[in-house]
Amino acid sequence: MRKCKRIREGLALVAMTAVFVLFAGRIGEWSNGFDSKFLVYGQTGGTGGTGGTGGTGGTVTTTTKVVPHIAFGNFGSLYTTVIQVINTNSTAVTVTGNFYTQAGTPSTTAYTTNLTGTPTFTGTLSNASVAANSILVISVSGANSPTVFDGAVNWGKFTTSSNVTISSFYEIREFSGRLLGRVGLASSPANLKNFVTPRFRNAVTGSDTGFAIVNTGEASANITVTLKDSNGTALAARTASLAANNQTAQFLATFLSGTGCAPCLAPDTGSTTRYQYITFTSSSTQFGAIGLGIEGDTSASFPVEAIN
Repeated sequence: MRKCKRIREGLALVAMTAVFVLFAGRIGEWSNGFDSKFLVYGQTGGTGGTGGTGGTGGTVTTTTKVVPHIAFGNFGSLYTTVIQVINTNSTAVTVTGNFYTQAGTPSTTAYTTNLTGTPTFTGTLSNASVAANSILVISVSGANSPTVFDGAVNWGKFTTSSNVTISSFYEIREFSGRLLGRVGLASSPANLKNFVTPRFRNAVTGSDTGFAIVNTGEASANITVTLKDSNGTALAARTASLAANNQTAQFLATFLSGTGCAPCLAPDTGSTTRYQYITFTSSSTQFGAIGLGIEGDTSASFPVEAIN
């Protein structure tokens, strides 16, 4: 039970926590699989920018970035996610943020900001002005959940009028308020197609790597997840369809086992830590993603890098 709880909290943007026993029965809630909802976070910076034409005939360049995994509420301990949009430009930047559930519907959770004119919002933060050399802070915590006893996962898509830095962190606290852990996470491009992240695995210690993926497009898309060993040999693979605006969080030990994979992972044996990597391939340029690692009470984020 304690081991299962660790896995559950890891997929909720992984944390350091000492109350793993309470978490065991809830692993299915926020890791619902590719067939219904979606997962993880951590990854490289970059932009999935698009250009548009302004009303005066000039070209207005916009930038799109994704926060693939926003965890909040009770996952056995309390999760809070804080997002920072940093404008280092010499002029103000307009920011619009759309927030979704794992099922792709607009979020109904109340987010808070440091904006005087918009201290809270639900679903969409529209055309917020971020002054030059300043920061927009957005947060969501267990207190803002429908009930503090239900952990939940959202994801967010940001469109900005100029390039900005978007990063986030999640923290985990006991109900008493004592901090258990805090992990920083970078934003993701919104137009990933083929990408890779590292994986480590030790069956005895329970260490594993997970991922969170978002379909940022308006149509469903297929993606193939392949695990390879240190020599590049494919160990397991699975192709899944993700609906528009859906998100999921998975760990390889479960995602590439059972049914739906070809081949599937062999049962874990031995105490040796294995160093491997995960490739993601698709014909669609509409994904955002991040990687997470967990062992016991310790977690970390991993970069997701675009590949040819």
